[in-house]
Amino acid sequence: MTRPRSDITRGWRGWRGLAPLGLVLAAAAPALASPQGLYDEGRVLERRGTACLGQADCVTVESRQARIAKGESTILQARCPAGHPYVAGWDTEQHEHLVTTALPPKPRRGADPDAPVATSGRIEVAATNNGETQGRVTLLLGCVASPPRVTAVMKQRSGVPSNHAGFSGGSR
Repeated sequence: MTRPRSDITRGWRGWRGLAPLGLVLAAAAPALASPQGLYDEGRVLERRGTACLGQADCVTVESRQARIAKGESTILQARCPAGHPYVAGWDTEQHEHLVTTALPPKPRRGADPDAPVATSGRIEVAATNNGETQGRVTLLLGCVASPPRVTAVMKQRSGVPSNHAGFSGGSR
């Protein structure tokens, strides 16, 4: 006995939806099976010079190097000196598997909520370790003597996973 044509095409349509999923899994299998992980955890993202970018008479304040364990986060702080009390920007020197994010300034108690936030001369940056090993990060803060004319400030820094970017599945 032969099945009606509608049963045959209905069965094929169900399997046809799984084909793209199978192709994606086949392409990702070498990367997923890689023992070295997503990040090159020995790679350090060097400072980029964004702390004082375009600012005259800018000094750079460097925090102590922080060590962050696998799966942990910490908050880094840096403060401008009295002679250069305004924040111009920030930068980091960090391992590739760390993500650093500038935290918003804390509002002053009793301040008008609609007023612009005054520059406090300090910055807090959250650093999170997304890798399998300990990572290190140093925060660099650019400080100027008068309020900077800054239109944009970096909010986050992270590295593109070296062991995954451009991976073709072949040996390296």
